[in-house]
Amino acid sequence: MQKNYYRSKKKCQWTFKLDNNKHILELEFSILSGKRKLILDGRVLHESMMLSSQFQYPFTLEGFALNILQQGNTFELRINNKDFSHLYNQSNQLFFPTSKNQ
Repeated sequence: MQKNYYRSKKKCQWTFKLDNNKHILELEFSILSGKRKLILDGRVLHESMMLSSQFQYPFTLEGFALNILQQGNTFELRINNKDFSHLYNQSNQLFFPTSKNQ
């Protein structure tokens, strides 16, 4: 999910389905400038620049509450307040929420 594509830049990518619609969410982050860019399905969703190791961007997609969180070098996507990594079952298959209340 997380890659260093320059020494000073990181890129996280999450691929998931909501109500059977596939989405790709990318976060590009520059350590030196503090620039952050969120890209959802090829469209820029958010851009900002701040020299902080903490970041949060909540938004709604298809009725689901999504939240991007950064704490230091840790980046997390939450869907309906559940950590994306915990939506995998034990056989490494992604659990795709089909209900906005899950």
